[in-house]
Amino acid sequence: MVLKQLVFMILSFIPALSAFAHNDRPDLFLWSEAGLLTDLPSAFHSLRTISRISDCEFIVELQIRHSGYRGFAKVDETLPLGFEAFECMSSKGIFSFTEGSVKVLWMQLPKDGKLLVRYRIKATQVKTGEYSIEGKYSYEKNARLEVGATGKNNFRYNMPLKKQETADPTKQKEWMYQDLMAEGDALIISGKFETALRVFQEAASLKPGESTPEAKIVFIRKKQKEHRLSQTAEETTRLRENEYHLLIHEAGHFFKKADYANAYKLFKHALRVKPDGVEAKTHLEKIERQQMATDPKRR
Repeated sequence: MVLKQLVFMILSFIPALSAFAHNDRPDLFLWSEAGLLTDLPSAFHSLRTISRISDCEFIVELQIRHSGYRGFAKVDETLPLGFEAFECMSSKGIFSFTEGSVKVLWMQLPKDGKLLVRYRIKATQVKTGEYSIEGKYSYEKNARLEVGATGKNNFRYNMPLKKQETADPTKQKEWMYQDLMAEGDALIISGKFETALRVFQEAASLKPGESTPEAKIVFIRKKQKEHRLSQTAEETTRLRENEYHLLIHEAGHFFKKADYANAYKLFKHALRVKPDGVEAKTHLEKIERQQMATDPKRR
């Protein structure tokens, strides 16, 4: 047993060391003893990395492998006090952040058993120092909830010198503007256009006449319009499809009763609603053949 654990520990270090060796900017790759594949109950494995993307922001990425399981699962991540989290990607899970806790819930895991959770954390009221993120992974087994730790990662936050200087209203306004622009871009990437619009509008109010936030606002409104048009087109298609099936149903009722005159009218109407409707075309051809067979003048 001891030998097995020793071999697993050596093998577990390989992915983390490899990622560190191939990182173009090793100063942005922050990892600890938990930044490697962690052995969880029943062959679960996890890997968490933390990468700095700006003075006040980091990207946290958690990978979990859970082979052969398709049921309920949940990730809980505990953030240090003074940090906020924003979703980037959660493998179709339900993401939430409240009171320093990131939670992602899956009612059913993907077929390949692989989960990728990526979120952005932002320092709000935090001093320079060492911080950590730790978490746990929960799943159902034999009608019981099993919980496995996903380890703990340490990272260092250095308060930008500009924010340690004596408060300057002009500088503070510029810092707030830059933070809003970065947050808005992240929201666009996540597809959260409504929230991104409000963020860029706030940024624009800080710098009236600045072209960049205005361009972002125009872009978002264009995307929202495209989305609304797409939804309208889908709704129109759905309504036409429903109308077509209702007409086919009514026409079929008359067809079974050999009331071909009324059936013909309804099938014709259905074909106008859906010109490529195969069922309507097929029945119209049957009725026409029937009429030709019974009425010599139609031959």
